[in-house]
Amino acid sequence: MKTRATAEVWLDSARGQLVLEAERRRLETALPRLFGRTLLQIGTWGQDLLSAASHWRTGVIGAGGDAQVICDLSALPLAPNCVDAILLAHGLESAPSAHRLLREVDAALTPRGQLLVLGFNPHSWWAWRQRLLPWYPALPARQRLLSSGRLQDWLRLLDYEVVECERFGPGAPANLGWLKPIAGFFAPTYLVHARKRRIPVNPLLSPVWQRAAANVNGQRMPSTRQSARVGSGTVVPFSTGADA
Repeated sequence: MKTRATAEVWLDSARGQLVLEAERRRLETALPRLFGRTLLQIGTWGQDLLSAASHWRTGVIGAGGDAQVICDLSALPLAPNCVDAILLAHGLESAPSAHRLLREVDAALTPRGQLLVLGFNPHSWWAWRQRLLPWYPALPARQRLLSSGRLQDWLRLLDYEVVECERFGPGAPANLGWLKPIAGFFAPTYLVHARKRRIPVNPLLSPVWQRAAANVNGQRMPSTRQSARVGSGTVVPFSTGADA
């Protein structure tokens, strides 16, 4: 009887290698379209997933394995607003708390940061086969599958704009015309690309008429809105008391 494979064992299998190759090809198209200078991968899923981003400063953060920085994924060692783009490669599915990890990622991204999320489709043939045959290692163990629709709802609540959502992977249809979206619903993996919609707000300077009423000889001069009318329509812009 087969048992459910761990992520490392599953990735070394023929099925895992097919998924990794499909994800690499998809990222080769998605990564060059991003903008910025700093790109991080959260989680140690696969290898060389960031190879298509040769013009970026890249790094891998994870809970172990080949990560350059090893940490608890529920408390990322990242300063706020310091990363231009983040790749979550099946990180939400294995994290102790998907909500908390997503909030940590959101805090680390710059106000115009971009997020790429790779995940397993819980509606795929593979997922259904594993539900019906729990001993069949169709997917890695300890994966809490999150649908792309629910993920997009979470991102919109965090004020993200979903740029693209695509289901793909081994066995996904290539040329079925109008049937492709229907058949693609059962593809094994998906990629969601989202972008922050927050615009940094800089404090505005005080109006010119307020700055013109600066202190003169230690006395604050009244603003032009406080100017006095003298005689028949004569306007005195500022009154210093010298004529009193």
